[in-house]
Amino acid sequence: MKLVGFDIFETLLMRRTSPPTAIFFELGKIVKQENPVCPEPAVFAEQRRLAEMRCYETKGSSTTLRDIYAEMLCCINIPDRDLSYFVEKEYALEKSYLEPISVNVDILRSHRENGDQIVYVSDMYHSSESLKELLIHNGIFQDGDAVMVSCEYGSDKRKGKLFKEVMKKYGVSPEDFCFYGNHPVADVEGARLVGVSSTHLPIGNPNRFELLLGEANSATLGLSGKFAGASRSARVSCDLKGDDRSLVEVGAGVAAPLLVSYVLWLFGEAEKLGLRKLYFLARDGEVMLEIAHVLAEKLGLDIEVQYLYASRCAWARGSSESSLGDWYMGDVNSGTTALDILNRLDVELEAVKPILASSGYQLDRISAPLDNKGVHFFREFIESDEFQPIRDQAIQKNRELIKDYLKQEGVFNVDGIGIVDVGWSGSLYDVAAEIVHEEAPGSNLHGFLFGAKARESRFSASKHGFYFDENSGIGGGKPLSGKEFFIMMEVFCCASHGTLLGYSRQDEQVVPITESGWAESVHQWGLSGYRSAVLAFAGALEIQKSDLNAVRLLRPSLGGLIEAFWNAPTSSEARRWGSFPWNCGQGEDSRMEPLANRRSLSSEFFKKILSKCGVKRNNNPWEWRAGSVSMSSFSYRLAFHAPKLLRKTKGHLRELKKDMRH
Repeated sequence: MKLVGFDIFETLLMRRTSPPTAIFFELGKIVKQENPVCPEPAVFAEQRRLAEMRCYETKGSSTTLRDIYAEMLCCINIPDRDLSYFVEKEYALEKSYLEPISVNVDILRSHRENGDQIVYVSDMYHSSESLKELLIHNGIFQDGDAVMVSCEYGSDKRKGKLFKEVMKKYGVSPEDFCFYGNHPVADVEGARLVGVSSTHLPIGNPNRFELLLGEANSATLGLSGKFAGASRSARVSCDLKGDDRSLVEVGAGVAAPLLVSYVLWLFGEAEKLGLRKLYFLARDGEVMLEIAHVLAEKLGLDIEVQYLYASRCAWARGSSESSLGDWYMGDVNSGTTALDILNRLDVELEAVKPILASSGYQLDRISAPLDNKGVHFFREFIESDEFQPIRDQAIQKNRELIKDYLKQEGVFNVDGIGIVDVGWSGSLYDVAAEIVHEEAPGSNLHGFLFGAKARESRFSASKHGFYFDENSGIGGGKPLSGKEFFIMMEVFCCASHGTLLGYSRQDEQVVPITESGWAESVHQWGLSGYRSAVLAFAGALEIQKSDLNAVRLLRPSLGGLIEAFWNAPTSSEARRWGSFPWNCGQGEDSRMEPLANRRSLSSEFFKKILSKCGVKRNNNPWEWRAGSVSMSSFSYRLAFHAPKLLRKTKGHLRELKKDMRH
């Protein structure tokens, strides 16, 4: 039999909030509500933290929770008779926020099955009985196990003294004692100082995204700490290995906070505006709809949510809305043909052959890639008087299909509807609003976007943006350029089905027609692993209806997450997310390209030689540049960053020269 020790907090048990001090803010909200003489939550949390520091400075490892509150209450002028109340409240809250780290608990169970003696060793102000109760509550402690805690021995793990107490109690030598813990100093170095072998289990420690979220806990009224805790809980619970871990870490640490905060804001706005139903537009809305189902049940909201198949491809064919007009000639690449343009318009070639011929267009070029002259010709041709009757006929046919689909999905039956999209101009909402107000004048209809760009339309007043809203001047600086923001959010909102190409009538039903080939590609990329991390975050989040009012306070923290991932990905993140199958092109003439590509100086040199020789390469105009750089060769990365480093060095030298003059 061997003696096996385990640390408790962040090794076997973790809080659904982060950092650990974030729980003091939640406690502050509870005691303030129950006892108005208590300070505000942020003040309470800070005083609780400072009281603990002072106690450890004076009492050292013997500090107990009662000591901490005795120190704190005398500073905030609350009678000592309330000491037990605060001690019990904190312990109860701690207990409710803890959950086991299953992967580490499995290690413990394997040792127990081997017949090893289990001892839990913790630097903590809770008593051994209190810690035992927490372990029992989470299904970990069993008869025969033992708890040894610093406050009862006046010794801690950092210098190895508590480990000596453990070996003394059990009468074992260092060779017969092994230890597991999350802290590299207290649990690993402290054990090794006294000859005990120690294994580092860091999975419960917050990663860089969770640390960024946790920093703003007070500024977000405790919400970012809950988000950090949910991120960690989701990350720990998802069992993926290697580069696939990046799907989980970015999914739970960046995508989920962005999407969940948006959905929470949607619910808050829906309540304010008296909306009874939210329609999430395909394809970006698929993951948000799943999040909405989880959160609506968690919050006990009486609001209906539903999916609505929509796309610029399908709805542009049925609308004269000017914001969709550029769609037909948008994303024209080196392979786009005149026939592709007509397909986007849903116009048969036979219907326009006479007009094209009379306009001087060579019909034998109809399937050839368009050059600049051909693009210019078709821009003018689409707006010509001769083409307008054919275009109007196609618009009317598709408009009737869209209208019947919206009617079939109940859009005209509910007074109080929100149309949810990611962004950015809200043109799809404009189409929906145009049709809804025709069919049901005066409807209480609103459009919601993650980010709303400035664009005048008849329905601007009923459109609302979460992260930024240029129409109303809400939102500060964006952490990415508009193009980069668009790419990132499109990736995070990837769906399990292809783009909506249009609708067809089947057995008196209007049936969506989606692009084929996408489902298999995104499945191979790892959609299920990513989606499970996002939904695990939503399920783990400790949230209340009162938190809905604070959601927009998260935006600075969300910006930090975006910059940390998108602008500075790790090589593992770049490889995994860079393999995402990005849809280039429009509708039926689209193609899939990886989001990022590994580069080297030699490959770039070779491409330039080909370009000089007139060989065109079909590059992805939506490439994730930072991802490509991160996964590229060292020489390429050095060359890429050299100009920036040189500019920075020159700036420092100028400042130094200026200082020396003074």
